Order: sequence, then C-alpha cells, then structure tokens
Amino acid sequence: MERQPFGRAKPFLATLATALGLAGCAVVIERPVTGPEVAAGGAPASVAMKSIFATPSAPVSLSGFQAWVAPLPADGAVGAWRDVTNDFTLAPRAADLVASGKLVLSAGRYRFRAVACWWINVTPSPTVPFTCLQSEVDVRVVPPSLTVAPSSLSLSAADTATVTVTATPPPGQDLSVALSSPLSSSLALTIPADTATAVTSPPFTATKAGASSLTASAGVPYGSAGMPLTVRPRLTSLSPTSGTTGTLVVVTGAGFAAPLTVRFGTVAVNVTPAGLTQAQVALPAGLTAGSTVQVSLESAGQTSSTQLPFTVSAAPPSGTLLFRSHATGIEVIRFTPAAGGTGASFGLIAPASVTATSPGLAVVGLRRSANTLLRASAMALEAFTIGGTAAAPTLTAAGRSPATGAGSAGLSGNGADAAVLSGQLVRGADRGLEVYQPGSSPLAQLSSVLNRPAAMSSGVSLLAHAAGGVLLRSTSGALELWDMSNSAAPTVTHNNISVFAAPLASGLAWLIPGQRLVRGFGFGIQVLTVSGGQTTVSGGNGTGGGGSFQAVAAGPAGRVVRTNGMSFEVYDLSFGANPVLCVKSNAGDASPTGVALAVDGDTVFRATSGGIEAWDLSALSCTSTPLSGSLPAPLIFRTGLSLATTGLGLAGPN
Repeated sequence: MERQPFGRAKPFLATLATALGLAGCAVVIERPVTGPEVAAGGAPASVAMKSIFATPSAPVSLSGFQAWVAPLPADGAVGAWRDVTNDFTLAPRAADLVASGKLVLSAGRYRFRAVACWWINVTPSPTVPFTCLQSEVDVRVVPPSLTVAPSSLSLSAADTATVTVTATPPPGQDLSVALSSPLSSSLALTIPADTATAVTSPPFTATKAGASSLTASAGVPYGSAGMPLTVRPRLTSLSPTSGTTGTLVVVTGAGFAAPLTVRFGTVAVNVTPAGLTQAQVALPAGLTAGSTVQVSLESAGQTSSTQLPFTVSAAPPSGTLLFRSHATGIEVIRFTPAAGGTGASFGLIAPASVTATSPGLAVVGLRRSANTLLRASAMALEAFTIGGTAAAPTLTAAGRSPATGAGSAGLSGNGADAAVLSGQLVRGADRGLEVYQPGSSPLAQLSSVLNRPAAMSSGVSLLAHAAGGVLLRSTSGALELWDMSNSAAPTVTHNNISVFAAPLASGLAWLIPGQRLVRGFGFGIQVLTVSGGQTTVSGGNGTGGGGSFQAVAAGPAGRVVRTNGMSFEVYDLSFGANPVLCVKSNAGDASPTGVALAVDGDTVFRATSGGIEAWDLSALSCTSTPLSGSLPAPLIFRTGLSLATTGLGLAGPN
C-alpha cells in the first residue's frame, strides 16, 4: 500500500486559504504503519487512516468534517465516491484535531479524500462564512497470495534443486520468504516491493532421506505454502567390494537416516548409520558363494536410485597360515585347529615355493608384515609378496638385495635376521645393519653400517618398534638400541653388554611393544625394559636347557616361550621380577640346524630342521613352583624339506 508520510500533505487550496486568513490551516492524511495492509484470503483489509487539522493563527471553529473513498480502476478513472465519515472519530489535541478511523477495503486501488471546514471568528467584524480544505491520497490493497512451484519434488541425497516462489509484496515493502525442510538445507529469498513477481530460489541441497515437505513462509498475513518433498538415500561406494560371510563392509553415500537397511540382493540387514554419509555392515549369511549381488539402500522409507555390485567369495579355509624357510626354499603350510578338541592337522600348500638364487650361508630370519614376507640370509635380503587366494596362497619374489660379501660391506657371517619399520626394510647381520627401500626391485640400499669386527658375533636377532622408529639388535654378547629415524645414517644409541652370552642367535620378543622385551640366551631368558634411550635388565631365569640355537616368543596369558635344539620351555612372568620356568619338554623333534617360533592364540608353532610342531597351551596352569605345569605332546608335521645346512625361519600370523 502507498503511504502518505507523517507531516506531509497533498497540495491544498492554498490561495483560497490565504485570502480568507487561514494560513497555517491544513488537512494532513496520516497512515500509521501498523503492519502490511493486505486483504487476507480475499477478505477486506482494515486500513488505518487519520486526518489531522492544524490550528490556524486566527480563531476558528470547526464547522464539519467529511471523508470519502472511491475505487480507482487501472485506467485511472475515479469510480463512485462512498461516504465514510461515520467511520472516523474526532479527538482534540493540544495543537490540532484528529479524525481517526479505519477503512474496510477489498483488494484493489482506491482514492481517499478528507475535507474539513471552519468558521473564522473575528471581533468586532461579523463572522466570516465557513470555508473548507481537502486532501487526497491513493490507497492500494493487495491479496496475500503465496505459491510455490513445482507441485512436488523427488530428489536423491546430495542433489541440488530450485523452486519458484510467487507473491505480491505489501505496498512499499520487500517481501522476505524463508524456505525450509527437515530433509534439506534452508535458505531465504526476497521479492522486491511493488511487484507481483515469480522469483527462482537459490539452489538448496537434499541432506537426509525421508518423506516430508518443503515449506515457504512469509509471515502474517501471507502464512506459508508447501509442497511434498521426498529424498532417496544415495549409494556411492562399497569397501571392500567382495568378501565372505561376516566381512565388514563400509557403505558410503549421502542422506543416511535411521532406520537404514542395506540389501544384498534379497537379504536385508538393518544397521545404524554412523552419520549422514557412512554405515558399516557385516556381510550376512544366506548368500551364494561365487555370486555377485546388487546392493541397495532403504532409509526412512526411501530406496536408493542406484545399486552397486558385491561379489560373495567362498569362505577361506579355517586355520593359521605359516611360512617355513631355510636357505634354499620356503614352504607354505596351513594349520587347522581341532574341531571339538580333536583332529588338528597340518597341510602343505606349497612345498619349496620360492628358491633363493644366491642363498649364501644361513641362519635365516623370516618376518611377515601384512602381505609382505622378508627373508634374511647371511648374504642377502629378499622380499616376497603373499598373493593368490585364501585357499591357495602364493609367494612372488618382489625384490632382492645384491649379495653381501667380504668384498663389499662385509656384512656376511653366520647369521642374519630381518625387520620391517615404517618406510624401511632392515637386514641385520653379525657385523652390522643394512637398510633398504621397500617396493624397489632390486632392493635399493639406503644405508649400511658396519659396527662390529669380524668374529665378534655368531648370530643376530632383530626386534623393531615401527611406531617409535626404534630397532633392537641382539648379538651373542650384547644388546644394541638403534635410532632409525634417519634411514641414511642409523645410529646405536645404547649398547648393553651386561646381557648374558648366547652361543648363536639369541632371540628377541616384545612383551609390551616399545617398552618391555624378553631376550633368550644360552640357558634361559632375560627380561629388559626400554626407557630413556637405553635398555635395562629387570629379571631373568637361567635354568633352561642349553643349546647352540634358540628362539623366544611372547606366548599366551603373559607367558614366554623359549626353544632350542632339544627342548620346548614355557616361563611364567606373573610371580615377580624373575620368570618361573613352568614347563620344560623334550617331546618335540631334535633340531640340530636351527629353530624358530610363531604364536597364534593359545597355539605355539615350533619350526625344526625336519618340519613343524604345534604346541597347545590352552590348558596350561603354572604356579610359583618351577616345572609345575605340563603340556600335551605336540602335533608334529615333517614336511620333507629337511635342512642340510644351518638356518631356519618361521613366520605366522601378523
């Protein structure tokens, strides 16, 4: 609606007023702002109006007041005047009189006229006949219509869309419209004043699956207008894209809302999403192995418009995959635990599947890290990739270091071991360390450190802590702590020569990674701590069996396993600083050319010169009394790959 600003008037019959001595008199039409003057829903609007009569300088008496309103069509012609005087009330104020009232008008254009007449009182002259002044203002009343197009929207989560909002703003005002939905982002738009306009909204985004409405709100008296809005969940990726029953699958997309159902073909799984974009689900049972099913989502009653394929793999054989190596080959062996307590078995998957091209002397160290297998001999470091399938794993040579001999770095000798750190492959030998770059073929050497004279040691063991960039190297008479932060120049930060002597390879294993470890020696084990850049012996037991070769491992229930060429020993660390020898058994095979250990749960595997053994520690009970425990005889599997030369490695689960 158009407004007549307060204190301003239309032009009046100023000449006549001056001639009659009425200078200063005025009729001012004021329309106070009390809200949009809009005809709601086609009903008439109540339009507030005032006529203010200024007091003239000469004494006057108000003779009369009248007001009219007439329609004002689009052609500008004024329609029939309607007297609305009775809709106004006169009220005196200190300096003027006010006629206040309300016009009840339907939508359209109008002209309002107010007329005031006065008598002029003069003395001693007779009273001058009355005269009149008038003022006019045009009035416009608009309908508060608000519409939104299209009539409905159907989107996928993360889609963007626009809508068209149509409305006529109040006269002289912009109209602000807010768009909102529980399923999308919110925004606001403005329709400019004095226009009947269809305005396209800025883009908004569908954020969550479901069925609701998109609402445009403009306040009183426009109210709101809405449309149905449905949002489907979006499915963008699956990781992994294949697996067996129970495989955890990460589902990624957009708009996830509880309840969320993931369908693998016809098999549905209800899950709780981790947020709007991700959920995790275990592959359900009931799917055909070897088949490819389509995965879809249903969220808040809405189904995803896309599907992704998932391949259902055959379940892998149960059991533990083991790698047994000596200087000239690697065997791949599967151990299947007992079903119901009986029937445990070994199976040879690949006899001598990889053969070294230049093995040199050996004690052989074998380390597994995820799908990489490292083999260290006295002359070289070899890397293999574990591939194939769960039923038929294979080994592929991935890189080999140049042969190390006395004519090069001189890091040959009676023994070697391997370790894996972040971005480093390490070979330890009797006289020092070599560091190589992972993923290179042949293996690219990053550094070589010769730190011990010839004949200073007769075997080594390595123990890495990748998170701390720390490496421990045990020789027959010392334990070195290495800082591996600089691949080009690893350095010994502490050399502990207080450890007991070991005839050949001593064996190392973490009890608490980076903090506490166990070291084997000629007749038992020592427990050490790593702190403040050095190692310290905190306890030990020297009552074990003697022998040239030995290995140690952190066993189940906080125990330590040690083996040598004859015996299998279990130590319990729960009875004080010094471990208690709980079990010493000679039930396994004699192994004159080397031993190695690997642990999986309650089962400890011992590699010997002729094969591999499985020792079950699940029922072992120990007290503080030495040799208080007992073990069942091991399951022995003689592989056929006997060792004619010194050296043995065993790698089990990661």
